[in-house]
Amino acid sequence: MTKISALSSASTLDGTESVPVVQGGTTKKTTVTGLRTLKQGANGPVGTFVLNGATPVTVSNTSVAISDAIIISLNTVGGTVGAVPAIKTITAATGFTVAGTAGDTSTYNYAIIKNSP
Repeated sequence: MTKISALSSASTLDGTESVPVVQGGTTKKTTVTGLRTLKQGANGPVGTFVLNGATPVTVSNTSVAISDAIIISLNTVGGTVGAVPAIKTITAATGFTVAGTAGDTSTYNYAIIKNSP
């Protein structure tokens, strides 16, 4: 068996290359593009939410855990952008709440970063 460190380096990847992954205890194949594409939405690690001013917004996400870090970035400006929105609560397997500033109705991106067990 050849060690990975003994393999020659790959040239620039175009995303169509097949790579093995273990999913649910079974070895399967995907592409390089498939590895870098994160599932969005209610049970994925990335998504969006829209603020409604200073009132906290609930973001449903069944993949979130209390120990996770949630990163927020601006997607589309709406109203008057204030400070970066703050995570107020996290409820495991349910979602989290985010509070912004008065007048901010912007759309924001979020990314959930899992902590190691």
